[in-house]
Amino acid sequence: MKEYSECSKCGFVGVANYDAFEPAIIQCTNCEHVYSYIWCEKCGIGGDFISNFDEKPDSWSCSDCNTTISIPYNTYLRNRKLKAPLEHEYEEVGVPRENPSESNVAFYVVIILVIMVILYIYDLGV
Repeated sequence: MKEYSECSKCGFVGVANYDAFEPAIIQCTNCEHVYSYIWCEKCGIGGDFISNFDEKPDSWSCSDCNTTISIPYNTYLRNRKLKAPLEHEYEEVGVPRENPSESNVAFYVVIILVIMVILYIYDLGV
């Protein structure tokens, strides 16, 4: 099952093969950061559950409802790769599309204004 995730280090949003309701180890293909993911179905919170990968905990306790979720050992044997989504995965998996940031819009407005001023000055000089 493909799910979207966001790298906790670089913020890259991509798609990885894992079940959102099962613990997973995910590796970002953008920055190579490895992070964990777990979801508590009872209270609907989730996120990174391992602070030290060397410890390989066999369970996780939800900080909100204290539900304990077991983590199978094979969770640690396979890193799911977080990759850039394919065009059809935006809709299928629900990957949010990036909107142009306001800084990009401001940059283009400044460029257009500079060009207009140059053209105006050139027109006056002819």
